Parts: sequence; C-alpha cells; structure tokens
Amino acid sequence: MSWIECRINKKLNLTRVNAGYCKAFGANKLDLMDVNIMDHPLVPKEERSKIFGLLEFCMRHKTTVINSNWAYRKINGMEQRVLTRWRNEPVRDYRNNIVGVHGYGQIIGGDNDGKNKD
Repeated sequence: MSWIECRINKKLNLTRVNAGYCKAFGANKLDLMDVNIMDHPLVPKEERSKIFGLLEFCMRHKTTVINSNWAYRKINGMEQRVLTRWRNEPVRDYRNNIVGVHGYGQIIGGDNDGKNKD
C-alpha cells in the first residue's frame, strides 16, 4: 500500500496531492487542486467538523496530530466508504509562520470487509 499525501493551506484548500492520493480516492489531480476539503464530496459531512477541529488545532498549537476518519472514494465508478489514518504536521514558511498542514496517511479499512483490497 502506498502512502497518500496532501497539503492544505490555512483556508483548508488542497494545494498538493501525490499520485497515491489520487489513486486511493479515484480522483484526478487537477480536479482536487484548490478544492476546500470541507466542501469536497470525498469528505463525509458527518466527519467535517471533527477534521476541521483537528486541522485547526494542528495549526494553532504548531503540533503534529494523528487521527482517523472516514472518506469516500470512487473505484470503477462505484463509491466506497473507507477508513483513513493521518499524520498531520504543520507547514511553516521561511519566517517560521504556519501556512498550512501536510498530511501523510493510509487507507486502513472499509465498509465492505474491514480491510483494504489495493
């Protein structure tokens, strides 16, 4: 299983995703860039406030946050709900100001059988 990675800015817009992220969620990189993750269909509505709180905490306290959350992905045209685990780290600019969050993660399970089939 490859790592999935993304970077978001302080407005919670995606600014970078790796090929593993695109493959894991069945999404095109160009369709993901500059999308606010709180509005994206990959993020279930019931998870959004939890994710927002964790990312805000990460940036405000300049600390790493490890969390798990549900997400949706499309594989062969079918939507699947998967459980993801993330390590979110604050991103700093050259002046040491927090400018966003970089997340590293993996899909650790799914609704269908509780395990990843990739």
